[in-house]
Amino acid sequence: MKKIKMIFTGGTIGSTLNAGVIRPDGEKPRALLEAFREKYHVDFTEFADYDEPYTILSEHLDGAHLSKLIRAVACAISQGYRGIIITHGTDTLQYTAAALGYAFGIGSVPIVLVSSNYPIEDPRANGVENLYGAVCWLKDSFAGGVWVSYKNEGAPVQIHRGSRLLAHPQGSDRVESVSQNAGFYDAQWKFSFNADYTEKKDAILPLFPEKELTSPNILWIKPHPGMVYPALTEGVAGIIHETYHSGTLNLDEAGAFFRQAQELGIPVFVTGTAPGDIYESAADFQLYDLRLVPGRSAISVYMKLWLTLACGRNPADTVLPALGGDI
Repeated sequence: MKKIKMIFTGGTIGSTLNAGVIRPDGEKPRALLEAFREKYHVDFTEFADYDEPYTILSEHLDGAHLSKLIRAVACAISQGYRGIIITHGTDTLQYTAAALGYAFGIGSVPIVLVSSNYPIEDPRANGVENLYGAVCWLKDSFAGGVWVSYKNEGAPVQIHRGSRLLAHPQGSDRVESVSQNAGFYDAQWKFSFNADYTEKKDAILPLFPEKELTSPNILWIKPHPGMVYPALTEGVAGIIHETYHSGTLNLDEAGAFFRQAQELGIPVFVTGTAPGDIYESAADFQLYDLRLVPGRSAISVYMKLWLTLACGRNPADTVLPALGGDI
């Protein structure tokens, strides 16, 4: 058995551009490895085995695909591989990284997700460099758990904790962390740690779903002026409510909605808040039994809630303390 298991799932990094349309291509995994060999003079096949549980564009990600990927990773870990690399599309990269991060915790072997902003044959593509960053991270063996290797335009390859990724800015392929990333690889592929990066080693306890993931019945709300809130039913398992950038909401609009959630016993998790001085509207959050989740991306909260529900746990009792850790 070789040291690394590489898992292909499709995405732009596994697609071909033809007549203006990007489509998954079953030959692309081999093209990626050949481009890697040509650029870095390293034959990936000498130290890696391969798996391909599915091939999709990542906007088609759903619970069934996540379940297949989680099982493939668990199988690779049980077989004794020292590290795992997963190729993935950029559209839902953050969701899969968070799901795997919470499913396996930070005590597992290193698991690194790699994507590409353009198909591999495009000279603008960063996929091969992202893959090399992942290989270097596994070789350096700095830390276990789930990571993302990604190079933004004009920047070196950075390493991000999988459960800390922010959503892409509209129309952008940049990958950023909600707090500091772990660091970056310089031109000589030496890793430079981010002095401001911290994490608690016991902050993530694994939430491994034994059953296939189905719809989590989570309501996710992003504020905007003139909000019209939906009517709530008892079938809603939890609510994620983002705030404006300064951690505020219009409680004249939201108050009745929050009171209805209280009456139905539906937990409401509010993301985007931060410690320090607050505006008067945020000071009134305490009136509605809101569960504030500072320093977390809404994506990571959503995925942790989903896995918590899939594991048969009550999100009102278990998710908040777990999310209160440093990751």
